[in-house]
Amino acid sequence: MSKKKLSEEVLKRYAQRIRATFSPEELKSVFDGAYISSFSVYTTTELDREMNHPACNECFVLMKICRSLGIRVKGVTSERTIKGKKISDVDRDVHKVVYVGKYSYFTKHKSSPFRLLPSDYKAAAK
Repeated sequence: MSKKKLSEEVLKRYAQRIRATFSPEELKSVFDGAYISSFSVYTTTELDREMNHPACNECFVLMKICRSLGIRVKGVTSERTIKGKKISDVDRDVHKVVYVGKYSYFTKHKSSPFRLLPSDYKAAAK
């Protein structure tokens, strides 16, 4: 996974697609009371990040969208492991954690409908 910062344009296109694709009710049914997780996150935080923040990614954008709709997202957390143990301190037996990344062959995580898509990286043709 690249540590390359996502551009604000990519994050804005992602936000527009999420808002256009999923209703507030759909987002609430998935994310209310949950942590949003990805392999592109290296920590657990409950704080929002602006799109121009160097560590902002799709998880933070999605959390901000949900919170703006009154959905109680607990925070963003990591799916990363070291020696088979999650680096996140979120207890997955106690807390709901929703993975929003792409398919992972190694961990067998299923591809999420909330993942970044190639269309998010491409500017619309004029």
